[in-house]
Amino acid sequence: MTSLAIPRKVWVSNIFMDFREWLEKMLEDNREALQQFPEPPGLEDFVRDLVRSGQAERVLHLVKFSFLFGLQQAQAQARPEVPPPPKIQA
Repeated sequence: MTSLAIPRKVWVSNIFMDFREWLEKMLEDNREALQQFPEPPGLEDFVRDLVRSGQAERVLHLVKFSFLFGLQQAQAQARPEVPPPPKIQA
């Protein structure tokens, strides 16, 4: 698996922010949309159970998955659709 180089700071609106600042800004800027977006049934209870039982590593993995999915989506939108290469019969 290829490792991703994740910067410690992100470029937002002409300034660098650390991820905590950036996430807080994203939460604030998108609070209404997040409240309107339905979550899968049972997700809230699952996350609360993880937090209550001290499973920070599992919560961190969920955040990492979300971040990875976002990166993949941004990458897919950034490049034009490239047709697959022709298949070669051996």
